[in-house]
Amino acid sequence: MKICFFLQRRFAYLGHNLAVLLKEKYGVMDFCGYVNLRSSFNFLSSQKDIRYSTLLFDENMQKKYKEEKLDLNYLRQLEKEYGIPNLWPYIAADRIIMSNQLLREYPYDKPPYTHEEMLRLLQVISKSILSFLKKENPDAIFFSVIGSMGSVLLFHMAKKMGIKCYRLVNCLKDFTTVTDGPNLSLINPTTSTALTDIRQKQLSTKAKIFLE
Repeated sequence: MKICFFLQRRFAYLGHNLAVLLKEKYGVMDFCGYVNLRSSFNFLSSQKDIRYSTLLFDENMQKKYKEEKLDLNYLRQLEKEYGIPNLWPYIAADRIIMSNQLLREYPYDKPPYTHEEMLRLLQVISKSILSFLKKENPDAIFFSVIGSMGSVLLFHMAKKMGIKCYRLVNCLKDFTTVTDGPNLSLINPTTSTALTDIRQKQLSTKAKIFLE
């Protein structure tokens, strides 16, 4: 079994610890990852706990767009195969590419890229992710968030290829919510077995009451 992690920002360290846990407690040995920040990439490349077969680095992908020649035939084929239903949601989901809005800066609504540059970014990133998925062929991918061009592409391409995708959503005391769709499952990371359906329903009801 091979597990892939979308290692966004500070989740890179948590995701890495989850990989160590999967290795030590469940015998999973094969891992790969998609990394956002250079600090995270440097940490994951230098640590000795886990050998990641590939670490796809977002910054390196984005640098390539300036030299990339726009290929409209490629983009039409990409839209045909992976459109939701078109390619616009992949761009619109990314607040930095779309609006030049950084994490704690508001409000901005002026994109730092031209229309053609956005398309070239989409072209470069989609090619890299598709190549990454075909090479690594993970059994599952874990996300902390799906809200950038790269993460949305990774999610939808993986789903289309039959790869299971899970989101680690939020924590409620000792429990974490995990979802692969509209329904949430509550897991206890301190136990080695999954919760029963009855117990999950009880905890789900408890969580709803807590949130209300």
